[in-house]
Amino acid sequence: MVASTNPKKKHTYVTKDSPKDKKEVVKASDGPSGDEVASASDEMIEQHFGPSLLTSVGGPSKPTTSLFKGKELIALYFSASWSHSCEKFTPKLVDFYNKVGKDNGMEVVFISSDNDRPSFEEYYGKMPWLALDGDEKSVGFKHALATNLKAFRLPTLIILNLQTGNFVTNLARKEVMALTNPVKGPDGNDAPVTDKEYVERGKDLLASWKEREPTPIGDSTSTVESVQAVIDYFFQNPMMAVLVVCMLTFTSVIKRVMDNPLLGVAFWFVLKNFATERLARNEPYIVQEALPDDKKKQ
Repeated sequence: MVASTNPKKKHTYVTKDSPKDKKEVVKASDGPSGDEVASASDEMIEQHFGPSLLTSVGGPSKPTTSLFKGKELIALYFSASWSHSCEKFTPKLVDFYNKVGKDNGMEVVFISSDNDRPSFEEYYGKMPWLALDGDEKSVGFKHALATNLKAFRLPTLIILNLQTGNFVTNLARKEVMALTNPVKGPDGNDAPVTDKEYVERGKDLLASWKEREPTPIGDSTSTVESVQAVIDYFFQNPMMAVLVVCMLTFTSVIKRVMDNPLLGVAFWFVLKNFATERLARNEPYIVQEALPDDKKKQ
């Protein structure tokens, strides 16, 4: 949990384990003063993202609070260059940001799970927004965000409303992708979305994010999304898919697991470790680059 040192202000995360009636959580300020709200918002921003963020590859870091002046929404983009799903979604998010987001009060912060700095820089070079660095100063903020917001599946897009201090959805990726869904034409057939329709849909989506109540992050996931996550995981980890197929094929192995539940527990532990974000990726890039290749893959 992230909490302010000032007992009058609250800066906590809403998670699925939080009380359902806890509507006041993640507020920028409990006081009515406009100055207090602005000050608390700056404090909240630095608690989440640190004192500075990158604005481009190779460019200097800039103060976080100054980068968010005039912004109403922050989209936290948890992503990595090695993820097939991220590779497909990133161009769609870039399109949404350029056509709708950047001129309508939204900023994006890239939170990388790449294994080394060259991979991070090559991937970030394709993005027009801000990013958390992978250095020793920033990695703690990345780890806290990924852990508290349960952003272990990639890609994940979470929306933070700066006006209220609320995290309002962790399903923004699905909503952004839906903007290009075809519409019914006059003849009843599906027609592609025009640029004008896309922008209108995008503005409506931004407006809905600004009006939403705080949501328990990671509280629920649809069956379709769960299945897609499993497919994506095995696509990225083919050896794990082979392992599962072998276990389903060789009935003697299944029988052995049933006879010895500890084997089943061990198998589940291995799957669980691979299915969550690898702890090594929460190390600074300078540490990652010093690791042997076999350690990086753990």
